[in-house]
Amino acid sequence: DPHRIGRVEARRRRPLVQWVCGLAFALLAARLGLDIRLLPGLAATAILIALAFIDWDHHLLPDVLVLPLMGSGLLVNLAGLFAPPRAALLGVIVGYGSLWLLARAYRLAVGKTGIGAGDLKLMAALGAWLGWQALLPLTQIAAGLALAATLVATLSGSRRRVPQELPYGTYMAAAGWLLLVRAPV
Repeated sequence: DPHRIGRVEARRRRPLVQWVCGLAFALLAARLGLDIRLLPGLAATAILIALAFIDWDHHLLPDVLVLPLMGSGLLVNLAGLFAPPRAALLGVIVGYGSLWLLARAYRLAVGKTGIGAGDLKLMAALGAWLGWQALLPLTQIAAGLALAATLVATLSGSRRRVPQELPYGTYMAAAGWLLLVRAPV
């Protein structure tokens, strides 16, 4: 029964997710203190962690999480909490548009989809939170994390551990969180 297997895997994964959440919350709180950005930052952290694990397991970034993340990023940045309002709006446009162009070019060159729609929306959401200026460092950090994970899987000798399709949203979520933590205090 695949549903039973999924529930067993979720139960096994829960302690890891809780540990990662607790550590990420503690690090963000240590960085921001009792700043007005702490509560929205914690909410974004929880969503990013959920998205990272979901994408890792299912190669899926659900709209029910990504779109509220994008909307809340625009909302908190109306007050300029993490980025100026204009930079946040441009972050959505440039984040989505740049990955859309890359996805389109890949599809034309290779003949198949290489970047999913969820990745485009997550990049737009992270642009809403961090502003357009953060998109290049975000992409570089995410690519570095993905490369490191792939190298570790390859060097471990297990072909099963080297994914044929990379859950890039997992690495974008991690990179986005790292940049969120590094936001100027």
